Amino acid sequence: MSFCSLLSLSKVACKKLKKQHTVPKLLETVLKTGNIMNVGTSRGDAQSFKLDTFLKLSNVKGTDGKTTLLHFVVREIIRSEGVRTLRLQRSSKSFSSVKTDDSNTDISPQSVERYRSRGLQVVSGLTTELEDVKRAAIIDTDGLASRQPKRLTYER
Repeated sequence: MSFCSLLSLSKVACKKLKKQHTVPKLLETVLKTGNIMNVGTSRGDAQSFKLDTFLKLSNVKGTDGKTTLLHFVVREIIRSEGVRTLRLQRSSKSFSSVKTDDSNTDISPQSVERYRSRGLQVVSGLTTELEDVKRAAIIDTDGLASRQPKRLTYER
């Protein structure tokens, strides 16, 4: 693969990431979860985190010894995406505004299942939507640097 095609792939990946609303939701959920876990400490009001934090999510176990923080984060995103899509659907029918606060959601067993089902549809679609991002992430930066032409020209 040529340097220009690798660069082009990276450009496409960045554009897709910018359009995705689930990726920022993932980052927000991880940050909020970390802040809740660290409340009362100097690290409990963080504004950011290192990306290697994602690698640690599966190492933090719940009291049952099986459930990890990664399970919790994924479940929370599935739930919130389900709530969001159902609210968007309702608002398009009733022309009312969409609330972003999830605190007033119906928590009956039927609603929870509906949120989960809708959220799973959204999250499961991420694999295909972010295929270019996965390919770009696999690019070896050392290999990319070795293919770099001596003189770069900017094309639009």
